Amino acid sequence: MVQLFDNLAQALPDLRVTILDVLVHDDRVGVRAEIGGTQTGTLLGIAASSKHIRFAIHSFHQMRGNLIAKTWHLEDWLSVFRQLGALPQSLERP
Repeated sequence: MVQLFDNLAQALPDLRVTILDVLVHDDRVGVRAEIGGTQTGTLLGIAASSKHIRFAIHSFHQMRGNLIAKTWHLEDWLSVFRQLGALPQSLERP
């Protein structure tokens, strides 16, 4: 994950994370957020496009006191590929 986040930060130097919702239930925390930035570097093998992209992320955490014991992430990478025009042909809309 460190390498992925490093690539993301280099590809989107103006990266901004906007937290939209935080939900807490017992020892569980859910976070709905959005990442945005301008792709000025290579991202997941896709050459710099100078396009501004935005995509949703969701994180779910199980807490143990003040520490995160487990975490799960979901990112909308399909949206990123669509915005950058890098969809495989089999996934492109007619």
